[in-house]
Amino acid sequence: MSLPARRLGELTINREFSFAARHLELPAQEFIYRQGVSGILLLAAGLLALAWANSPWRQVYFELWEAKLSFNFGFIHLEKSLHHWINDGLMTLFFFLVGMEIKHEAIHGHLSSLKRAALPIFAAAGGMIAPALLFASFNWGQGTISGWGIPMATDIAFAVGVLALTPGISHELKVFLLALAIVDDIGAIAVIAFFYSNQIHLLPLSVAVCLLLAIKGFRQAKVRFAFPYVLAGILFWLMILRSGIHATIAGVILAFMVSSREAVSKEEFEHRALPLLNSLSDANREDDINAADAKLGALEALAVSTDPPIERLTRALHPWVGFVVLPLFAFANAGVVLSASALATVVKSAVFIGVCVGLLVGKPMGIFTFTWLATKLKLAEMPSNLKWSELTGTGVVAGIGFTVAIFIADLAFSDEASIAAAKVATLLASFVAGIAGYILLRFARRNKPYPKV
Repeated sequence: MSLPARRLGELTINREFSFAARHLELPAQEFIYRQGVSGILLLAAGLLALAWANSPWRQVYFELWEAKLSFNFGFIHLEKSLHHWINDGLMTLFFFLVGMEIKHEAIHGHLSSLKRAALPIFAAAGGMIAPALLFASFNWGQGTISGWGIPMATDIAFAVGVLALTPGISHELKVFLLALAIVDDIGAIAVIAFFYSNQIHLLPLSVAVCLLLAIKGFRQAKVRFAFPYVLAGILFWLMILRSGIHATIAGVILAFMVSSREAVSKEEFEHRALPLLNSLSDANREDDINAADAKLGALEALAVSTDPPIERLTRALHPWVGFVVLPLFAFANAGVVLSASALATVVKSAVFIGVCVGLLVGKPMGIFTFTWLATKLKLAEMPSNLKWSELTGTGVVAGIGFTVAIFIADLAFSDEASIAAAKVATLLASFVAGIAGYILLRFARRNKPYPKV
């Protein structure tokens, strides 16, 4: 993801007047939005968690995440472990960001038309169905079959990072992987909502529906300040948590409520701004400070109104989710004991085998097979400058399942042995998929170099 154009424009002006913006803020923003950087930080957090969990101070690591934190405000009382606050609370921000990206792509991006969306939809369907079936085949008749959703997910940060590190990757291949990962996210969200939620309680769910209607009312009334939306959103999250649906689904639902339309179009801005600029010029000539400030305030309000809320929120949340929420999630969840005795038990478990085979075999096999069938049946078109060898490499890269796979593992199992087996398998398979995918893509590009976009 490159630095958003609106943010770049803002920094371009600021750098003319500010030493900090010129030498610190702009380079920092370019670093934050550089493809693959957040994936590297995510990997570092996971490795740090593994190192601490296998050090002499491992007890401190596990006790830290089990520490209880409580929140009391009037009739609201919440007490959860730090681990649950991260997984149920902070990860809601991640799913909120994912939901906004899905909505934006469905309206304006790669999924906005059936012709453009068909190929990644079929590819993602195969990449979810095949791993789930392979996992189920290894765990059939056992209680661990509930983990079938673990190998379905693709970690977009790591996958895009691998593509960013591969020289000569075409724009079309990046677009295909991004669209596939977005459809994959939709599937993962649906799986969490329908298969990994608890018994549904109707009273808090009814209150949640009323809060959604209130948010819709705010939008129709064109309420522009954030406080009512934030308050209703927090209460909605709480009601979803109490309803039995997994709390992170609240983030996705709220994301779909965010408007993707600007209040003032760029054409309307131009039409309305020109008279204001002329008036500002007149006020400056007459040295009328109040009139000049009034025109500047009107121009500022018009400029802000051209920014769709969904894009403004995405820009605001992207650095926090990529550089705080996801690394913290990895740090809290990737720590598993890797002693010889523990590994000997883990590698023999059906969960470990199912996750490894699902991510390393099921992902590329499902993506390739469903894509081939879709093109042969003329249900989708393969871009002319993509090769099947590139698609195979991309399918292998899609086997990096780090974040959401670990997230689902905690939902699927209640016993520590199965959770540990799923996490170790996810870490191992994701590492192998990243290395193998990179090698395959380098080999696929050898005889057909495209300029890097």
